[in-house]
Amino acid sequence: MSHRFALWFVLSGVATLNGLGFPGPLLGEAAREGQASAVERLRSEIGQPSATWETFVALASALEQTGNQAEATRTLEQGVRRFPENLTLWTRLGRSLLQEHRPPEAADVFRFLVGEFRRRGDAAGEGWAWYQLGQAEYSRGLPMESLAAARKALELAGQQADFYHLQGLALYQLRQDSDAESAFRQALSLAPQDVRLQFNLALVLLRRRDMAAAEEILSQVTRSAPDFAEAAFYLGRIYNNQHRNRQALELFQRAEQLNPALDGLYLQKGLALKALGRDGEAAESLSRHLQQHPDDVSALISLGDCHLRQADAAQATIPLKRAVELEPDRAAARFLLGRALLETGDEDGAVRNLEAAVAASLDSEEPHFLLARIYRRRGDLEQANRHLELYRQKKGLSEFRATQQP
Repeated sequence: MSHRFALWFVLSGVATLNGLGFPGPLLGEAAREGQASAVERLRSEIGQPSATWETFVALASALEQTGNQAEATRTLEQGVRRFPENLTLWTRLGRSLLQEHRPPEAADVFRFLVGEFRRRGDAAGEGWAWYQLGQAEYSRGLPMESLAAARKALELAGQQADFYHLQGLALYQLRQDSDAESAFRQALSLAPQDVRLQFNLALVLLRRRDMAAAEEILSQVTRSAPDFAEAAFYLGRIYNNQHRNRQALELFQRAEQLNPALDGLYLQKGLALKALGRDGEAAESLSRHLQQHPDDVSALISLGDCHLRQADAAQATIPLKRAVELEPDRAAARFLLGRALLETGDEDGAVRNLEAAVAASLDSEEPHFLLARIYRRRGDLEQANRHLELYRQKKGLSEFRATQQP
């Protein structure tokens, strides 16, 4: 099963918006007091007539740092009702809505900000508002709208790495990979040490099949940012494809420690373990993957093969029968199920699946060898000889092709 590349999308800091940011003295005070006590103090302060807009921002930030994003949003909503002309509060509200995974409402806030900055004649502020509107549209799965917003940001606020980054994300979603690569490279020219940008550029290169360049970038990212789980995972995938399975496994183990929820991690780890002959561990990892992706035919086939290699044919039939149900014409599933059924004594079932494997893959010689043995044991010499001859022909062709490989 092929997994879609997941570009790294991180909401950049509010402090970049037209120079508006979190008041330094309040942040320092909150940090010194400890977040829990700061929250309680600030909750009482925002109810006082003397409360300023900075108090609302301080409380929202403290709540965010304690993981209470919903209350942070409610606090900022209170703030904009009390200080409706303060655009820092509106900006923080939009970003809080994004953090709460409420992009349609965040988009409404940023559209309002676009109009307000325009009304005030602040082109740079309007540009940053367009950028954040683009982030909201991207989060809504609207790459065309996100791309248009990123271009507007560049037009109004000048060249910024964040703007090109968003442009690259949108272009990637639109499968305009050449333009996405150019956008990420432009962003990197402005922020060369940004590992998010390096990682996203590597994923574009992977999809463009430039494996050498992608590997070089991901190797650099994993060195400079050893806690970047996604980079370790994708570099491990490259190593798996290169049959550098031991190195791949080390990277998957690192990624697992950092982010065990990475999609596809246990599939790739299982494949690396299987290639290293560690079939029991491979089966465990593949089973874990299948808990999340029960219809992944490739994983079902690999799990069945692991059980066969452990001489547990009965267990192998379970994932292999499921694979055949999902993809009846999958030759590998039919062949391995035929083998497993043969080993469990179901000769008729073995013949049905091995014949299906032959029909599904004209180049494979292995089903013919097993069928020749079965038919000979049954006394059907005509069929046995036919499959034996086909086995010899296809094995010879396979060996010839192997000699032609560079």
